Amino acid sequence: MIELRDLQLVTALAREGSFNRAAETLNMSQPALTKKIARLEDKLGVTLFHRSRRGTTPTVFGSYLLDQGKQLMDQGEILHRQIMLMANMELGELRLGVGPVVEQNLLSGVLANFLSRFPKISVDVRVDSAVNLLHDLKEARLDLAVGAFDLGGDIDNLQASALADQAIIFAARPDHPLFLEKTPGTGISVAEMLKYPLTAPRIPDYIQDWFAAKHTGADTPLTWGVKCENYNVLRAVAKATDHVTGGPVHLFMEDFDKGELRPVPLAEDAILRTAVLTRPEALHSPAVTILTEIFMDVAESLVGKIDEPVSA
Repeated sequence: MIELRDLQLVTALAREGSFNRAAETLNMSQPALTKKIARLEDKLGVTLFHRSRRGTTPTVFGSYLLDQGKQLMDQGEILHRQIMLMANMELGELRLGVGPVVEQNLLSGVLANFLSRFPKISVDVRVDSAVNLLHDLKEARLDLAVGAFDLGGDIDNLQASALADQAIIFAARPDHPLFLEKTPGTGISVAEMLKYPLTAPRIPDYIQDWFAAKHTGADTPLTWGVKCENYNVLRAVAKATDHVTGGPVHLFMEDFDKGELRPVPLAEDAILRTAVLTRPEALHSPAVTILTEIFMDVAESLVGKIDEPVSA
């Protein structure tokens, strides 16, 4: 039977291409590594590495073992991390993925709350699109993901906790042609706004459907300007160009106060639905459960603070 330690030895040797260098990274002697690889080859009845003066390279059997073994090593690491989190709230690592809106409006408050209670837990945070976060969560590269997920879509057996809905507003620079063309006292239609490039994060299907429905029959095609998961970049582009950006209102309040951006007065708002997704086994972890609850509390309190209309 192949053990995880065997896979670690093979991986190190393939990576370093030399028994000497691999032995150094493994904190063992070169003769000991050579013997262990030879014993593994004898046990399997195949040659795993070509040996030459230029170094070692995997054979077809070695390459296959490396490919399949990586998945086993990843699963072993995931299993170890989950057991640590289930057994101990004082130590361990959480792998958290968040969307760009969550990063901007929830993440700092959530982490400050969570880590003040559990200071010895390490949190590895990654910001990405909902599509990529969902994929990595299904592949167990994340413990939980928080973003603009379509809960009616392909979430398989993942556990979902919906956060408070937020209205999406759109913003443009104060001297944008949209405002110059606008008749005083009237709103701007979505079709009129969509004559200009949109600069926004990669959006879920349900918001794309909303855009498509509002854009039906328009004279010009829907144009995407910049797709980016960083709102600092998106806001900067909107301030300097005719691009229009969008998101929950609190992302732009400072820009509105400074007069650097202005809300686009649409007759109808789009709604951003966000949720916390976890793998079923992660629910056995007190850390994941508590972090999910904190996300829900912070999201609810944030929506509760924004109860005044934004003037265009």
